[in-house]
Amino acid sequence: GFADECGGVQYLLKLQEVPPALSNFTDYLAIVKGAALRHRVWELAQQLAEAATKGNGWQNLVGQLQALTEKATVTPRSVFVPLKDWQPQNERTPLVGDLIGSGELVLLYARPKAGKSILCANLVKGIAEGSTALGLPCRKGRVGVIALEDLSIWHERLTELEANGDEVFVAPIPLTILDLPAIKQAITELQLALLVIDPLALFLRPLLQKERASLSRDYDAVYSALGALREVTQQTGCTIVLVHHERKESAGAEPTETAALGSTALSGAVDVGLQLDSREQDGERRWRLSWWGRSVTAGELWLRLRPDLVFEPTTPPTPTTLKGRAIAALCEALKERPYRYTELVALIREQVGCGERTAKAAITAAERQGLIRQRPDKFYELLDANPIESEVQKVHAYSPLHHLHQQLSSANGASSANAPVCTNCTNEEVQTVQGSK
Repeated sequence: GFADECGGVQYLLKLQEVPPALSNFTDYLAIVKGAALRHRVWELAQQLAEAATKGNGWQNLVGQLQALTEKATVTPRSVFVPLKDWQPQNERTPLVGDLIGSGELVLLYARPKAGKSILCANLVKGIAEGSTALGLPCRKGRVGVIALEDLSIWHERLTELEANGDEVFVAPIPLTILDLPAIKQAITELQLALLVIDPLALFLRPLLQKERASLSRDYDAVYSALGALREVTQQTGCTIVLVHHERKESAGAEPTETAALGSTALSGAVDVGLQLDSREQDGERRWRLSWWGRSVTAGELWLRLRPDLVFEPTTPPTPTTLKGRAIAALCEALKERPYRYTELVALIREQVGCGERTAKAAITAAERQGLIRQRPDKFYELLDANPIESEVQKVHAYSPLHHLHQQLSSANGASSANAPVCTNCTNEEVQTVQGSK
């Protein structure tokens, strides 16, 4: 009878062993809520019948029954509200400067051994201490780490960074997306401000295997899984950073939101995307952090790695490609005055000695990077420094620690507190950063 309508006894037994797929989570939740509501109505009806017979207490039970009836009745008025009464909740609470906000889902991706986990360790330290990370101010809060590989390396790096051990919590056993209810409960109980999951592929693997899905090909399965994580961030206010790899074919290419390894659902489901790459010039290695997403304006920040494993802002490397020099030339020109598109193309070609195609590609790239924009009158103008870079400059200029570093540098005969540190002269951890994640 009813058991057959539900899928048979075998299906009911299977539910005891295998959790429902996240893609069906909403439907299962509606069934459970509906059954619970009917059971509560039945209980109240029994109590009401008994109270009416005895002649006392039935008024209060009637009120409870009416409240349940209203809860079970969904009217169009409760689903839709007039536009004049609607006030969207779009205020963003900064967690790491203007780069990362509270309650956001963040995807950090890069080539293997590019320094992803070191950058994440910097975020952990900054938030746990309420100090800075990547030169940006951090709001103090507790941090959780789920490291599904190289947990000992995570411990070494957090120890090397002298992270606040009282505010950082590490999962000692492997946790996956199938443990999401327990993870959500832990986030709530510990009141975590940030959770780092490293790497994303291992975290999703049990669910994808159960659904016979692929991280690279199955958009719906991946989007559904990340949607469940995003619900946790919205309900708890905890930001979740997912550490991931980028595609092999993206090596050496310009940063892009489609460079993350796997389905395009990855970029579609997150609030902020961060791509990390590096390059070496004149014996010094610099890292570029590029960002995009619905919560931020696209931009980039150049970083260097100090001997104590701290990433800090630095100057970009000198452009070596024609396109890079073209971008630098057009930005310099726009500092003086606005230019029309054709004028800008001609100016770039003259100053850089490149072709028309390269000049146009440079203008397009500069627009995508948030360096320039075209006004309604069709003139191009240079944009002000993006708010994230402005925040970096403000913190870097007025930080007491930076002032102390200047004093120490002067005492040691250093020419500048901002003088680049050669990563070839650092300790063993920095020398092997290319062997880090």
